[in-house]
This record gives sequence, structure tokens and C-alpha cells, in this order.
Amino acid sequence: MSFADLLGRALHALAKLPGALPLAWQRALGRGFGRLARLSNMREARIARRNLELMGVPAAEHERLVHAILAATGSNLMETLRVWTHGQADNMRLVRDVRGHEKLMHALAQGRGAIVAAPHYGNWELLLQYLATQAPFSLVYR
Repeated sequence: MSFADLLGRALHALAKLPGALPLAWQRALGRGFGRLARLSNMREARIARRNLELMGVPAAEHERLVHAILAATGSNLMETLRVWTHGQADNMRLVRDVRGHEKLMHALAQGRGAIVAAPHYGNWELLLQYLATQAPFSLVYR
């Protein structure tokens, strides 16, 4: 086994650890990573601060919003690890509510396909697995 194979297996095993935790614990761990990123002024924190500045958000609001942004990012990271390290059937049990499902099914019933435009917000790895259970699809990203 090559070093790259061994490293890949080790990283996958490491990713499975938070993925095995209950969702509430995953989110708490993710919020902790977000807090660490903010307090240590990591790249993500600096980018969030700069984006808020460019958007014209009052300076007094920056740290509160950076905290919220990085907490959500950390939580999403932990949830993503869960999706990446579990099978599709297991992940589909996480889906509780789908908004727009009827519209998607109506569009697909027309026989011409559908385009789903989704922002990179939330766990879209789970969205992709969900869409794969509904119809064949292609993913385009940039």
C-alpha cells in the first residue's frame, strides 16, 4: 500500500469520527471550530470581515456576524463529513422536509428535464444525493 493510499484511509477514518456523532454534537463541534477560526483570525475570518466591510455593514456588527458566519460554516463542515462518510440510503434518512419537491416532479413530468440552481449554502452534498434519488442528473459547477 502506498503512502498516498495510507494517508487517504487515515483521513477517511478521521472524517468518520465527527460523522458518527449525533447531529447536535456535530453542530456544536462545528460551532467550536468556527469560534476557533474567528479568535485565531484564520483566513476565513479575515475574508468574512472583508466581505462585510465591502457590503457596507456597520463595523459595530462585524464581529457578531463573523461569529454567526463561521459558526454556520463549521456546523456545515461537520454535517458534510457525515454525508461523505455514510451511504446514500443512510443519508436519505436525514431528509425530513423538501421544499419545492412538487415543482421538481412537475417539471420532470414534462419530459424536458429541469435545472436546479442552488446556492452553495447549507449541505448541498446531501441535496445532490437527494436529487440522485429522484431522477438521473448531471452536475455543473464553477
